[in-house]
Amino acid sequence: MGKLPQNESFAAELRTIAPKLKRLEASVAAIIRDGLSGSNIATLPISVRVKELESAIEKANAKSYRNPIAETTDLVGCRIICYLDSDVSTIESIIKSLFHIDNANSSNKRDSRTVNTVGYRSLHLICTLGSKRNDLPEYSDICEIKFEVQIRTVLEHAWAEIEHKQNYKSRKSLPPELQRRLNIISGTLELVDRELSNIALEALQYQGMLIEQGVESEQEPISVAAVLAVVETFNADGLGPSLDRNLKYDDVLENLERFGIHSVGDLKSLLSQVPLEKSNIAKKWSVRGFIHTAMALSDLKKFKERIMDATGMQMPSRVYKFIQENSRGIVDGILEPRDIDSDTEL
Repeated sequence: MGKLPQNESFAAELRTIAPKLKRLEASVAAIIRDGLSGSNIATLPISVRVKELESAIEKANAKSYRNPIAETTDLVGCRIICYLDSDVSTIESIIKSLFHIDNANSSNKRDSRTVNTVGYRSLHLICTLGSKRNDLPEYSDICEIKFEVQIRTVLEHAWAEIEHKQNYKSRKSLPPELQRRLNIISGTLELVDRELSNIALEALQYQGMLIEQGVESEQEPISVAAVLAVVETFNADGLGPSLDRNLKYDDVLENLERFGIHSVGDLKSLLSQVPLEKSNIAKKWSVRGFIHTAMALSDLKKFKERIMDATGMQMPSRVYKFIQENSRGIVDGILEPRDIDSDTEL
């Protein structure tokens, strides 16, 4: 389609409202990042951008917009990429709680309407900051400007990038046999997405089982899921460490094996020796610090030989003091001055 008469007018309007769009970009980024901060959902870095002038004009021409400023709903766009298929709906709920949603212009390209539809999958929400923010001076003149929030998984994003870069969006872009193979790949990625979410759900269910079954689960082998489940049982009164399920704990498992802890029962027995009620430092512990402190408290000599010497780990002076006060075994003379550091963390 040729250049529409209103292109110059549209470009002029875009330049006029550019400062507002930049403020909207910053506001959307801050609100979304704050809204997701307490969700415990891992995402790639959230990206927010103002649409480039040429891209906006090209879209307006392609869509034959007669009022481009009003009809272009993604002059500001945000993309949220998460790891699990099951997290998309949770993020969607959070976004809907943060902004006013234009349902008529939003689209769910993750919701296949036909059994033979595969390919691009993404949730597109068209939003405004909403009338509730009208009274706030920093938002008053940008509350009604529409912006788009795209939510998808890492695998959906990878597919979207491949489809876009290779120009595979049209079902006529490839010969039938190659298109069939492409569809198989797309369907496989969708299945992998769903299975990853199922595994994550079953891992949480497994942790719940370990907590509920008690003695029956004590022969279960040590795994990250088992460690987090057991540690959680020691935090009933808020004295134990806070759990961060997004962190990796492979080094903790390696050190538990070095120390001779191989089962859930072994770990429960080890952690039960920590007198949480006697120490304020417990509230400052991470899962890693809590477990390492329990090992040092149980047998400082073995902890030094098998873990500290093997990994170059140092002990915080406040933790060493705690061990001196509460250990039932020999403590003095085992650690050297270089093994203790006031600024380190276990």
